[in-house]
Amino acid sequence: MATPIWGTNTLTSLSNRWIMPFITDVVFTSSPLTFRFKARNKMVIKGGLWIEVPWMYAKPNSGGWYSGPEILQTIPFDVVQDGSMPWAQLYDNVTVDGLTLNQAESEEKAMDYLTAQFEMSKLNWLDNLAYGFWSDGTNTKSMVGLLAAVDNGTVAPTYAGLTRSSNTWLNSQEDTTTTTMTLNALNNLFGSCTTGGRAPTLIIGTRANYVRYQNLNVTIQQFPTAPGLRDQQFAAAGFDHLVFNNVPWLVDDHIPTTGTEGNLFMLNEEYFKFIVGKGGNFVIEDFVKPPNQDAMTAIMKLYCQLVCTNPQRQGKFTALAA
Repeated sequence: MATPIWGTNTLTSLSNRWIMPFITDVVFTSSPLTFRFKARNKMVIKGGLWIEVPWMYAKPNSGGWYSGPEILQTIPFDVVQDGSMPWAQLYDNVTVDGLTLNQAESEEKAMDYLTAQFEMSKLNWLDNLAYGFWSDGTNTKSMVGLLAAVDNGTVAPTYAGLTRSSNTWLNSQEDTTTTTMTLNALNNLFGSCTTGGRAPTLIIGTRANYVRYQNLNVTIQQFPTAPGLRDQQFAAAGFDHLVFNNVPWLVDDHIPTTGTEGNLFMLNEEYFKFIVGKGGNFVIEDFVKPPNQDAMTAIMKLYCQLVCTNPQRQGKFTALAA
């Protein structure tokens, strides 16, 4: 390739180009789910061959009212079942050769070359993480995401190594028949996910279903109209949202576009843990230079897994359409 010559006349020969000192992101989409799980549900742990989840799947058949000196039942009970999940590893990298780095270190540079490379890699890293949160578990290298956690066995017949058909308490609440969104259908699924004072805390889905909710009868639509009716954490981070039953309703563009067009999720965030390994807690390692290359590489790594400790309190629509 011929060496480019920028100066073709007096003006262009004596003047420098002006380059904006920042890179505009036109590829990646923001993820409210990633933002929320990192802010609220992140749990850093040290070590462990597997991530084990103990579930109390039934009520102990013990205790009760008694009178006077009657004989009390003291039979032991066992109502705990362990599930386990493997660690998932996510990485990105910055690699640069010596000549490129030398060329980029001009006194007239618009911005630091390595800084720009790291910023772009971090965007890609977090974008891959956001897609991981929606994994259906078929990629054994990825974390086990929401499509597998919030299910009744149709997408993920097993969860945490346990078969859902034999352990029905791992099944989520699903509406597979509603095609036209109505407030009645929304309330029915919301109620199925609610027990006592524990109800869904987040509604999230595709933009198509967000618009369908907007287009319901506007006279009874539950739009946030005052600061007290908005989720302040989402609002402060720039995520606009609607509200249903005082719960924020958001769009996440990382939901897979094939086979999930009708999906809408009602989540109780109390029962999700974003597990992160201490040795891979969004770590950026030092540059390593191979002995036989004029180049160097830095690896960014994350050891993680998403665990739903109570799939029964999660719900989803699967067939919503216009």
